[in-house]
Parts: sequence; C-alpha cells; structure tokens
Amino acid sequence: MSSLSTNPIYETALSLPPEEREELLTLLLRSLESTEQVIDDDILGEIHRRAAAIENGEAATIPAEEVFAKYGITDPL
Repeated sequence: MSSLSTNPIYETALSLPPEEREELLTLLLRSLESTEQVIDDDILGEIHRRAAAIENGEAATIPAEEVFAKYGITDPL
C-alpha cells in the first residue's frame, strides 16, 4: 500500500478549499456508516437465525457453567 502523502487522491483532497474538504469528509464518513449498518444488519440476522435454531431444537445449547469449567474459568465476571 502506498503512503497517503504520495497518493494523488490525497493530494487533490488536501488542495480543496476547507468547505469542500468538509463535504468530502462527510461523504466518506457516511460511506463508512452505511458499511457499519450492513455489518450490523448481518450480525442481527445471524442472531435471529441462531435464536430460531435453538427454539426449533435444531441447535443445542451448553450451560455456561460447563463452558467455564471446560476452559478453567473460575470467576467469569
């Protein structure tokens, strides 16, 4: 990966007036937020899928005490 300081896109962005740099920053941040929302939606979907599998008997659960004992965790909190 090239250094940002030698990247022409970075150089062009820095040459913009402050108002345009702020607008560019806002657009870039929004693009990250939408990515985070997609990830959040995917995680939420997985939570619902797993919960349904447990409720339908398609997945087994293991009591926390068994998991802690298996890994030698004596005080989990």
